[in-house]
Amino acid sequence: MQLDILRAAAVVSLGLFFMMLCCWGIRQLKITRLAKPCNRSNQFHRKFALFQQKEQVRNRIILLLANFLLTLTVLLLLMKISNLSQKQCEVYAKLSQTRGLSDELATVYDELAVVATSESYQKEKHRARKIEDYNWPDLFSESGAEQVKAEIERDLSEKFAEPLGASAVNLEKNNAQKKVAVEIIRQFDETFEEQAADHVMSPILESFSKVKVVHQVQVIEKNHAAKEVNRLIYLKDSKNNAFVLSEEKVVPGKG
Repeated sequence: MQLDILRAAAVVSLGLFFMMLCCWGIRQLKITRLAKPCNRSNQFHRKFALFQQKEQVRNRIILLLANFLLTLTVLLLLMKISNLSQKQCEVYAKLSQTRGLSDELATVYDELAVVATSESYQKEKHRARKIEDYNWPDLFSESGAEQVKAEIERDLSEKFAEPLGASAVNLEKNNAQKKVAVEIIRQFDETFEEQAADHVMSPILESFSKVKVVHQVQVIEKNHAAKEVNRLIYLKDSKNNAFVLSEEKVVPGKG
């Protein structure tokens, strides 16, 4: 808005300056024609001399006004240039700030990418880790047992999330016998045709059979559609350490 006002004022001042010069030039041309020698009376010459004196005073006033308008135009143009320079500096400052923010965002993005990659790597590492390789004996240690229990439950939940759709894995310890019962919880809205198939459970049970302290694996399937809970209880055979289905029952759930 301010730049528009300065531009308009400069244009008006410059227009007045040129218009004044044109009028002054036309007037001087007419006076020059009148001053040419010709048969004029003495009275005309006296009046013409007086007119020229007045015209000189008028010319000085016109020149002063012209100088004022020209100076005003130059000042307005300088103010406009100054404002444009200030605007340019502000634009450069905002551009520099934007570049700084862009660099910060790029840095944050790289950090998040590293964190995401690290988390993805850790998840893949947990999934690739064999069940028998967990620190099962530390579940019965005097210190850090609860932390080990929480880590194993979390890792097994992630490991069984895809093949079984498990929502949680709980470990129940028997400190007296140093035995562990594994509870795998599944929740879904379909029928029990979506039960854990043998080809999925077989490798899982085979892995648990290699863990000495695990004596029971229980799969709890909560069917919200049928409002039922299906329990599959696998017990370890003492002869060959293999898990066999000991009990399967469907009980009403809470929905």
